[in-house]
Parts: sequence; C-alpha cells; structure tokens
Amino acid sequence: MVANSSRILSQARNIGLLTLASSMLGFAREFVIARKFGATHATDSYLVAMAIPTTLYGLVFGSGLNFAVIPRLAHICHSDPDGGRRTFAQFLSATALLGALISVLILLFPAPLIRIFAPGMVSSNLTQEFTRFLSPLFFLLVSAYSLGSFQCARNQTSSWPLIGVTLNATLVLAIVLLGGLLGFRSLIFGTVAGALAALLLQAMLARRAQFSERWSLPVPGGEALGILSALAPFALVLGVGGDSGNSYADLFLIRLFGSRLDAGSITLLALGNKLMGLPVLLIGSAIGLALLPAASIRFGEDDLSGATERLVQAFGYALLLICPIAVLYLNFSSQVVFAVFRHGAIAPLQMVELGKILHAYTGATVGLTLVYVLSSFLGALRRTKSLISAGVLTVILNAWLMAHLAVTQGAVGMATAVSIGSLSNCAMLLFLLTERLGIGTLMRLLRSAFLVSVGGLGMQLAIAGTRRLDLWPSAPLLGSILIPAAAALIPYAAWVSFQRKRIAWTEI
Repeated sequence: MVANSSRILSQARNIGLLTLASSMLGFAREFVIARKFGATHATDSYLVAMAIPTTLYGLVFGSGLNFAVIPRLAHICHSDPDGGRRTFAQFLSATALLGALISVLILLFPAPLIRIFAPGMVSSNLTQEFTRFLSPLFFLLVSAYSLGSFQCARNQTSSWPLIGVTLNATLVLAIVLLGGLLGFRSLIFGTVAGALAALLLQAMLARRAQFSERWSLPVPGGEALGILSALAPFALVLGVGGDSGNSYADLFLIRLFGSRLDAGSITLLALGNKLMGLPVLLIGSAIGLALLPAASIRFGEDDLSGATERLVQAFGYALLLICPIAVLYLNFSSQVVFAVFRHGAIAPLQMVELGKILHAYTGATVGLTLVYVLSSFLGALRRTKSLISAGVLTVILNAWLMAHLAVTQGAVGMATAVSIGSLSNCAMLLFLLTERLGIGTLMRLLRSAFLVSVGGLGMQLAIAGTRRLDLWPSAPLLGSILIPAAAALIPYAAWVSFQRKRIAWTEI
C-alpha cells in the first residue's frame, strides 16, 4: 500500500510541479497582456480568436484523448511495447491529417465560426483577422498532445504538462520582447510559435523513447482503428464528458453569453477562470493524470480492488489539497485579484468585478478538482457512455443557469453557474461510480469528504474569529489577510494530520 500511494504521489508531484510552472507562466501571460493592453475590444478579439482552434481541439479531439487513447494504449504498451509503438504511429498519422484539415477550414471560414463562438463579435474585422492567423493552432495542438498521450501511456505522465509550459513560456517571451514592436501581433506570433515549439519538443521526447516508426494510416481491424473509434463518441458530442470537455464547453458558453455583456467582460471572466483554474490544474489534473495509467493497467490485469484503492487515495489527496485553497478564495478573492492585477491596465471598477467573479468561482475550484479525479477513473474503466451522459447533463444545466444568471448578475452570475454545474457533475460521477464499485466505496469517499470538510469549517471559523479581533489595524494587509490566513491553516494542518489515514486510506 505504501509503494502504491508513493507512486501516485510521486507522479502527481512531478506533474504538479510542471503544471505549476505552466500555470505561473499562464499568470505571467495574463498579467503582461493586462498590463500592456488592458481589457478592451482588442483583447476580447484575441481571446475569441484563440478560443476557436483551442476549443475545437478540446471539444472535438482533446477532451476524449485521455479517456479514449491513454487507457487502451497503456495496456498495449505494458504488454507489447513494440506493438504499442506501431499502433501509435498509425493513430498519430490519422489525427495529424484530421488536424491539418480542420486548420484549413478555420483559415477559410472564420466568420461562421465567430458567429458560433461569440455572435456579438461577428462583425469585428480584427477578430476575423486574428482567427485566420491562429488557424494553424489546431493542427499543432492535435499533434503535440497526441505525442504527449504516447508518453502518458508509457507512464511518463510528466511529459504532458511540458506542452503547457512551452506554450506559455514562448508566448510570454514574445510579448515581453516583441510587444513594443508588434503590438497585438506579438500575441499572435507568440501563440503560434509556442505551439510549434511544444510539438517539436514532444517529437524529440518520443524519439528518445525509441518511437521511430513510419507514419501510416490505420489498418482495418487494427488496434489504432479501435482507438480512433473510441474517440468518435466524444467527438460526436463535442467532447462533453471527456477530460476537459466540460471546461471547454464552459468557455464556449462564457464567450457566447459574455459577448452580449459590457466590453471587457469576456476578458474578466477569462482572468477569473485562470485564477480559479490554477489550483484545479495543479491538484485535480495532476492527480487525475497520475491515476489514469495506473488504474488502466490494474483494470487490464482484472485487479478491481487495486484500482479502487488508487481511486480512494487520489480522491482523498485531492480533497486535502484543494479544500484550504477554496476557503482562502472564499474569503480573500478581492485581495488576491488586487495583489495580482493592481499594476495592470484594468480599471478599478473592473478589479472589483473580477474579485466578485473569483469569489463566485469558489465552488468550481472544489468541484472541477474532484471531477478530474473521478473522470480519470471512469475513463480507466472505459465508461464512455456514462462520462458523456454526465457531461451532457452538466452542459445543459450550465447553459440554462448562464442564460438566466447573466441577465440578473452579469459576469458574476456566469461564474456562479460554473460552480453549480461542476459540483453537480461531481455528484453525478459519484453516483456512476457507485453503480460499478458498490456502496462501500461511495461511503469511503464520502467519509473522506466529510473529514476534510470539518477541517475546512475549522479554517472558516478561525478566519472569522481572527478578523473579529481586528489585529494590527495600522497594517491592513497583515491584520486582515496574512494573520487570518495563517491562523486558519494551523488548525487545518493539525486536523488533517490527525485524520490522514482515514482521509486517504493509506498505511503511513
């Protein structure tokens, strides 16, 4: 049990460190964009133009990549490494061809796509121009992440977040070095150059892993065709229910409804989503990605008990790490926003709005983290229909909530809708797992959730009590933020340390 737990934590730590680097670079990107360009029609145009290839990638292809490709490819590579490389070569050839075709369609028909993604900006010539320039992004992302999935199937999961690190690092450098010379064109250049650099890096890593097979289209009846067939259900429902399909769907809905709000609303929602998404990716995505190949191999060996133990551990670790962050966001969202963006070009009223948006995203911080873990396990189980069904219901709920809350609460209401939808999705996935694993496993997961929630409640009470004391009134930062936060973390750390065996169900 100790070795199994250490393996998941080791993999998650490596992924998490790279994800942290990618996310910090992503913050640097958002900060530099906000500082240089503010929240304007031009930044909205860039975000919409970038969203078209990236969201299409996520909805049509990338969302099902982890759950359709990695579990099957992991089993093949584990039992027959040479056969796994041949199968992947055929899969990569087909996906690269598909990526090139869709990139050409984006280049030729930007206006209809903008009408779908952001109807309020369809008449913007700048948005159409940016969309054409960013059309190669789809092909580059498909090829880079396909190569990353090969590494994940070989249990080298840390290669996956390297893609995000490369993308963001290149874009930040382009803005810093070329922003004064090219203006907004530096965003376009840096985005495409980053995707190209990520593809080249993944190709080099695959080469080092002895992947040297020639590209060839899948043969009828072969494993590669079976993997592609497994991708088809996710593609038909636009990725809903996949690894990140619901997140991409939420981004689509945000741009759809946000394009009718005040100028800059899409940018503010994107910034709030980035702040919320940092701990989600750092914890949920890292632990979920570490869980996926390990559980897939266990299922391939018909070891349901071993796979279930890994789920319980991963679920407990995810809760332990995300709960204090959610409590801090709930109480200090405005201060976080001010600390990150106070020197940028965002107007003071927009800063206030962004703080409210981040506060409304608090529920999504927990919900999306657990969804990553639970979805990874269902993906390892190859419960494609279950994942899609839960995803479709969640997207429908989010769309209905956004349509109503955007009218009454604006951008804050849309963030609230994401939180409600993510928590609902988490509940549905728990129910689906209960059908497969039994009520005993559900009770173990719920017990972990209850124990961590008690620690979170202790944090909340400590923050409220410390604020009431009004310590250091002459130093608001110290008395209103740092001391309450530190006071809250102490009882939480003591509680989870005392309950760690019950929460993660491991022998320590």
